[in-house]
Amino acid sequence: MDDCRRFLILIVVPITQFYLGSHLRQEFFALALFSLVVHTFSLLIY
Repeated sequence: MDDCRRFLILIVVPITQFYLGSHLRQEFFALALFSLVVHTFSLLIY
């Protein structure tokens, strides 16, 4: 089970990094920036 999980991580993580790096970098950056702004705004309110 542990070997299966390690194998899954070794396969999924590079694919995810490649997918994020090639297709979703701008969207991911915009989403992170938006969530940071929302988090800061909610901290200022509460």
